[in-house]
Amino acid sequence: MIILFYCIKVEHEIESYNFFTKVWDPPSTTLEVQKQSAESSDAEIGVHNDENKKLVTEDYLGLADGEDIDVIDLNIVPFLDTSIKIKEASEKMYFVPDGSQVDLAKRLNSRQPRYPEKEGLYVGTHPPVSKKCLNKLQHRLLKANEFHWFGEDGEPIRLPDPLIGPFCCKLSDSTENNRYLDIKYTNAMPFKNPYSFNSFYQDIKDIKFILELKISKIQFSHHALFSRQHVLDKQLLLLYDKYEYRQNISRTKMLSGRLEALRNARDTVIKVMAEENDNELLENHKNRLHRYKTEIKETRVQRLLEGKADRTLISNILATWRDLKKLRERQEYIITNTKLEIIVDDKDNTEEWESEFNNLVEETVEEMKEKNIETNIPEVRDQACSMLSESLRSPGEPIIKFILSKIEPTPVEQITAKEELQRRLALSKHSIWFDIMFNGRIVCESAFLPLDDSFSVDVNQKFVVEVHQWPDTLSLNIHCENLNSKNLFTKNPIAELYIPFPL
Repeated sequence: MIILFYCIKVEHEIESYNFFTKVWDPPSTTLEVQKQSAESSDAEIGVHNDENKKLVTEDYLGLADGEDIDVIDLNIVPFLDTSIKIKEASEKMYFVPDGSQVDLAKRLNSRQPRYPEKEGLYVGTHPPVSKKCLNKLQHRLLKANEFHWFGEDGEPIRLPDPLIGPFCCKLSDSTENNRYLDIKYTNAMPFKNPYSFNSFYQDIKDIKFILELKISKIQFSHHALFSRQHVLDKQLLLLYDKYEYRQNISRTKMLSGRLEALRNARDTVIKVMAEENDNELLENHKNRLHRYKTEIKETRVQRLLEGKADRTLISNILATWRDLKKLRERQEYIITNTKLEIIVDDKDNTEEWESEFNNLVEETVEEMKEKNIETNIPEVRDQACSMLSESLRSPGEPIIKFILSKIEPTPVEQITAKEELQRRLALSKHSIWFDIMFNGRIVCESAFLPLDDSFSVDVNQKFVVEVHQWPDTLSLNIHCENLNSKNLFTKNPIAELYIPFPL
């Protein structure tokens, strides 16, 4: 550190001395320096030019003396980008589709589109796929001219779910679909593992979902070993179920009340129009009157149709019960335990029928006049009478109601008919068993269960299914076989019952 300081001090003293004692030359200008450098370079080139040229042509290029030298223009070789060539070649070799939407006409290839769902056919739901990916797939199919992959609606043909082969339609929980099923649902409960000490902090992967299905009884509504009494009995039960359903909804009674209210509203508007002087209000009343007349006509037609359906159902029940009673009397024994009680109410409806008849005639004549149709009063009255006789009770006709009850069938010991004894013997050799199908796959199978004389089986068994995927369908495939027969027709089920899931 001391030495460094000393050196710096000595240099400073020398510079100070030269500053005051040294004689400085005047600085040369820039132009003079450039001229001197140019003259010196020209002189050197002039002296050595011939020797350098000779060396280049003879020694370096290997040319002999006196040979002509051709001057060749030197051009820079253009830069070749290999990535550009690779890209151009790949564009010619490969097809890269875009995600734009494909025109329907191109997909159908001059075919007429057909939509099965509009025709009432079940199509099924497809797994969710990105629209862009689906468009790319369609572009690839069009480029390859593989139009057979497009369906009649122009959409790519695909399965609804890779885990489910056939299409399955989810049945709605309605009385019409479930009239053969008596289902009771119970609330879901969390499953607790009895061997786990801390069941509240289970991993989601360890949680199990269990479906419990308890089947108490299976009753056949039709079977190959049904007797004629069984067939008529089941037909009577089916008609009675329809009768009870129509009595509960009371659609005919509801339409009759609506028709009466509309006629009262029409008469009120006519009275108001007779006393109205304002043209604007009169026009509004005319529009209301026209609307009431249209609704009266539609409601009247519906009421007549519903009344006709009720009377047809009652006549079918009476005819079926009459045939069943005659068959029991002819065979001299009773197999089924169904009994129909008929209740007759002699309520007079003459005034109601005449009032409805007059209203129907007046409204029909008025409608014919509005359409400029020639009216024939006797013919109109005959048509009105025939229509009312099909839909309403005629004057003096009683009200008929039904009640279903049970009776004791004939004991087996008292039956002597050979056909009936053979049928019962064949029935005793038959048994049923069923499979529980979950998403189209067999998960449980029952034991063989014998059929009794009423074609019912008491199961009273609980089946437990461990669920690993979302349930789509749950059904019972019922099989029937003859225990003493060598030919067992058990491959195809005789009945398939779908159990709907609660919404």
